[in-house]
Amino acid sequence: MDFTTFKNVLSVEHARLINYLLYGGIGVGKTFFARTCATPLIVDCFDPGGYQSLIQPGKDPNNPPLELGKNLMVFDFSDENPTAPTQYLNWVESMQNRITKGFFNHVGTYMLDSLTTFSSAIMNRVMQQNQKLHDPRATQEKSEYGPAQNYMMSALRIILSLPCHVIVTAHESVDKDELKGSIVTRTPALIGKQRTAIPLLFSEIYRVTAEVADKGFKSFLQTAPCLQNQARTRIGGGIYESFEEGTMRDLLKRVGIVLTNKPNFNEEV
Repeated sequence: MDFTTFKNVLSVEHARLINYLLYGGIGVGKTFFARTCATPLIVDCFDPGGYQSLIQPGKDPNNPPLELGKNLMVFDFSDENPTAPTQYLNWVESMQNRITKGFFNHVGTYMLDSLTTFSSAIMNRVMQQNQKLHDPRATQEKSEYGPAQNYMMSALRIILSLPCHVIVTAHESVDKDELKGSIVTRTPALIGKQRTAIPLLFSEIYRVTAEVADKGFKSFLQTAPCLQNQARTRIGGGIYESFEEGTMRDLLKRVGIVLTNKPNFNEEV
């Protein structure tokens, strides 16, 4: 039977691709995790300077920095003017252009850094459409959350259909019980109901946390949920511990997935 005649049939190639949602506080190592992904790595950067940890030398000789123009390419969308926003539409145009040209067929991993600032760019666009940006009294209304979420879901469905691995980062939002002072939840910092809807699209949801150890700073990936934190692994069930310290390549190797790099941008294909 010719299965190519059926729509929405998952291909073997796409089934091998992994998508990650990594969220956590500032400086805990979310972006750094991508240093051990399949290359070339493409970063769409909405966080100012968020890519710096990818190119800075580290203490681990087995985890060298990536090289711009060789196995790393950064598209910078961080220069947003909130009163005259352009970056969401610039991203849409850039993404359409790259997909049309087959650019992502040559990419090992795509990363959006971060979903939090990307969602802000989307909300700026929604408020711009509602002609509210130049009104100093204007605030975000619940009626604008729906259109913003639709923009976000559409963008993520495009990203998650790319022919490469995907890493999406997000900052962390902490909700507290005001009376008890205790933390109720830690979730990706997104707008409105996006906090619960967006994680449903991802296979791997890891909360990135860190601690200061005797030999320096250590990052950990929480792969299993607890009462306060969202986390989930579909590929590492029964294999991963609740908190893991390994690199992306190490974790995938433990579940039988070997990352394969594609030719660098400065190499002939």
